[in-house]
Amino acid sequence: MKKVIVTFLFAVMILTGTAQTAENAGGMKFETGTWADILAKAKMENKYVFLDAYTTWCGPCKWMDKNVFPTAEAGAFFNKNFVNAKIDMEKGEGIEIAKQYKVNVYPTYLFVDGNGELVHRLVGSMETPAFIKSSSNALDPEKQYVTLLKRFDNGETNPEFVYNLAYIAKGAYDRSKAQELAATYLKGQTNLLEEKNVKFISEFTTSASDPNFEFMRKNAAVFEGSMGKERYQQQMYGMVYQSSFEVVGFKRDLTKEQGAQCIKTASEYFSKTLPEQAPKLTNSFAMNVFRTTKDWDSYAKQAIGYYEKNPSSDWSELNSVAWNFFENVTNTEHLQKAVTWGLESIKLYEGYANMDTVANLYFKLGDKAKAKEYANRAIALGKTSGEDTSSTEKLLVDIVQL
Repeated sequence: MKKVIVTFLFAVMILTGTAQTAENAGGMKFETGTWADILAKAKMENKYVFLDAYTTWCGPCKWMDKNVFPTAEAGAFFNKNFVNAKIDMEKGEGIEIAKQYKVNVYPTYLFVDGNGELVHRLVGSMETPAFIKSSSNALDPEKQYVTLLKRFDNGETNPEFVYNLAYIAKGAYDRSKAQELAATYLKGQTNLLEEKNVKFISEFTTSASDPNFEFMRKNAAVFEGSMGKERYQQQMYGMVYQSSFEVVGFKRDLTKEQGAQCIKTASEYFSKTLPEQAPKLTNSFAMNVFRTTKDWDSYAKQAIGYYEKNPSSDWSELNSVAWNFFENVTNTEHLQKAVTWGLESIKLYEGYANMDTVANLYFKLGDKAKAKEYANRAIALGKTSGEDTSSTEKLLVDIVQL
């Protein structure tokens, strides 16, 4: 009898130990129930809520859900220190939560006390160690984003404090506050061309309407030396291009006549604002207008001219324009040009999307063998990466029946 009891107790100890090990080795445990229930639990346990504010269409959200939240390291840290919750910001209570905490980019991570007061926030996907390190700031009042903001709003303007807080605001995707902090910091600087300030200006100047845009343009050599010429030119180009849509009054329902006027106005704006890149900007803007007005012949000619002068090393950009040609262009010569962009995109990165684009282009051109080859490659890549390949599988059936 003693042997039986001892054996039984030993078995219980093994099972208990196994259960504890599994619990400790598990990933993050997320609470269910209403937002009020979750806050009440956090208040009772004297913990903050960690809220994964996500959407179902957000790729980085899915990546975190698959690669970070299930890890033992994340589980050990978050389960000990927080009451964890996941809420879709486009459904149920999530809609109001998104409004309350001004969630407009995904994924956003909110750290909230039991009373619903926000103390810290993070944005974006990151590897487990960085995620834990960044989240640990929510536990330290000296590093909590919202707590630091209160110090600034209450009048603390020490340059180093404001400098660091500006970067934290940028990391939290709090754009308006980041710009306010950046302006406050720079206002107190006597030498804007100091390397530290040059780097700061380049990172916090986001629009051609920003007062520091013209400073960057006039001091191009300094910023090119700090950033690198290519990156400097890309940033200046991007800021002017984005600003142009508001300047010219761009709309999604333009007539062809209105589109032509937009191109003319934009060209004048580019020549005045960034003359060294005005031709490239005008060509790119015209492509956008022709795409909007569905003037596909003009779009095709403009795109071919643009990429002959400005070859792209961005696989996604090349794939996008090639797909536009597949969907909307009928000229055989133009479609063959789109194939070259698709193939160049594949050289830069072999993915399901660009393989599928090339397969469709070859099919449209009547090249059955090439269409079949790239369709099969696309399906193989898509299945490996877990993507929906049904449209390509249907294409393959159509190819066989051609």
